[in-house]
Amino acid sequence: MYKEWLIETIGACDIAFAISENTKRDLKNFADEHRLILPEVKVVRLGDDIPAAAGAPSEEIIKKTSEPYLLTVGSIEYRKNHIMLLNAWRYMIEEQNYIPPKLYIVGRQGWLDNDIEYQIENDLRLKGRVEILKGLQDIDLRVLYEKTMFTLYPSFYEGWGLPIAESLCFGKPCIASRSSSMVEIAPGLVRHAHPLLLNEWVEQIRLLADNPAELKNECARVKRTYKQSSWIDTALQMRDGLFCSHPEIMEMDE
Repeated sequence: MYKEWLIETIGACDIAFAISENTKRDLKNFADEHRLILPEVKVVRLGDDIPAAAGAPSEEIIKKTSEPYLLTVGSIEYRKNHIMLLNAWRYMIEEQNYIPPKLYIVGRQGWLDNDIEYQIENDLRLKGRVEILKGLQDIDLRVLYEKTMFTLYPSFYEGWGLPIAESLCFGKPCIASRSSSMVEIAPGLVRHAHPLLLNEWVEQIRLLADNPAELKNECARVKRTYKQSSWIDTALQMRDGLFCSHPEIMEMDE
């Protein structure tokens, strides 16, 4: 169904906007594979500014953020690769005899999720060390971002990877998969690990978790160098791209 929709859409549009260079390449490859004439494709950057949230965080979140923890945000489904984090925690606890910080998983339930919740509840190595948080208010998520040591994003594939950018907006380093668009978000600022290599994730996690000075310096570097993009910026990129490709639209507006 999606393939048919995309074929029809490509044939009907005069210009296409992609949210990353990787997505643009994917679109071109799809068009080539199906022998379609692809219109001009312009890449726009998604906004990552997070508006202030009203109200106060829940008592539960206040309590949970009182001890060191790591955070991963994203729908709980196979593509997000939460199983890598569960296996990393298992390895650190069992094989390295190391107790890592708590891990909070925030996201709505998706499909083909590898029974992540069941694994957490029924594995003594994970119970009490990894927790899924559901039904959060905006202010709760904001506080979780503000208080976390750093964030993790082990997804196999993304069109962009907004939680990575959100983490940086809060001045928090992120370890993300070395895959697809995730390497585009902040080259040299985001730390990367292969989505299938457990040793890389364990090494990167412990490098920051075990070295307070390194983590402090990394947080300062993120706050100093990351440039936020607003959703207004995104809209203006699309407007300018449209007017540049089709100036007659601007003339009609006048």
